[in-house]
Amino acid sequence: MKFTVLKQDIWKAMQAAIGIIPTKSTLPILSNALFQNTRDTLSISATDLDVSIITHIPVQAQEEGSITLPAKKVAEIIRELPDGPIDFQLEKQQIQITTSSGVYKILGLNKDEFPDLPQKMEGMEIKMDGSRLQRMMEKTIFAVSTDETRPALNGVLWQIKKNEMRMIATDGHRLAKIVHAKVKTNGHEKDIIIPIKALHCLNRFRSEMAELKSVIIGDNYILFELGKTLIFARLIAETYPNYERVIPQNNEKRLIVNKNMFASSVKRVAILSNSITHQIRLSLNANNLEVSTLDQEIGGEAKENITGSYTGEAMEIGYNAQYMLEIVAQIESEELVFELNNPTTAGLVHATVNKENEDYVCLIMPLRLND
Repeated sequence: MKFTVLKQDIWKAMQAAIGIIPTKSTLPILSNALFQNTRDTLSISATDLDVSIITHIPVQAQEEGSITLPAKKVAEIIRELPDGPIDFQLEKQQIQITTSSGVYKILGLNKDEFPDLPQKMEGMEIKMDGSRLQRMMEKTIFAVSTDETRPALNGVLWQIKKNEMRMIATDGHRLAKIVHAKVKTNGHEKDIIIPIKALHCLNRFRSEMAELKSVIIGDNYILFELGKTLIFARLIAETYPNYERVIPQNNEKRLIVNKNMFASSVKRVAILSNSITHQIRLSLNANNLEVSTLDQEIGGEAKENITGSYTGEAMEIGYNAQYMLEIVAQIESEELVFELNNPTTAGLVHATVNKENEDYVCLIMPLRLND
């Protein structure tokens, strides 16, 4: 194995690979990435047995070959190297990395120990605009749960219907739902749960999403085929909760407030909120919104007033400031719309006007106020 590659090409590939590498594993080989080169292409593969990636980059090769190398160590070296060409040469089981400024040698393992990764998969094929898929992921991924005792919530629910697609994520404290109408699915209908790790991996290829060729969904797996990259993931084999039941339909109290003004106020006030609950209090009355917090442990107290439009009887309601700010960051309009009912039920947050053929809404659960 002997080839030359540009730093910018191999660094991007290694960033994606190390995102797949498990932090802990009973199989040492999973800490390695598989390098295989032909005359003009290097493929770099990584897997944790649930999510796998194979990406191809251009190289100038003098000798073909293959080896597995400690992915994180190789990535650390490449990250610190100056821009320009990098030479790789394999001698026995050791790879030599050479640049204009130095030489680095790393011992690898034979590729025979590396798991066989799928190159193709049978199943339902969906062809769609990659930028649309990217947007749906970005608008929901922040709400995925990290609670491993609720595995169904550790991914994004993707509902494929005859004329639309939906993505939903929730952690029980907040929920995000995006619907794209007028999508051609060739009559396919299916509900799947995509693990968060696969979506984070896909997210690293934003610039290549326009090259999305297809998405193939099997019984237990999903395959994203980009221009020169394959991302293969085991689906979460759980039943997703009935999210429609928790989305309120009768929230008649309505608050409209400037997004940037509201976000800035919440950030400032939250500095003095409780370090565990991050609780802020919203006091609502006609044309006025008061954002406040009180933390008796540190003697912290903050209060700000914001001009807004509120219809409904006066009300006080508490929220986790961090959850609120994450939701607000997703709303793409100058003003936020809050639809509320009472201090103990879920509130809805959305833009004043949705994009064409799109319906996006977030739900946030309140906190019990400390009187």
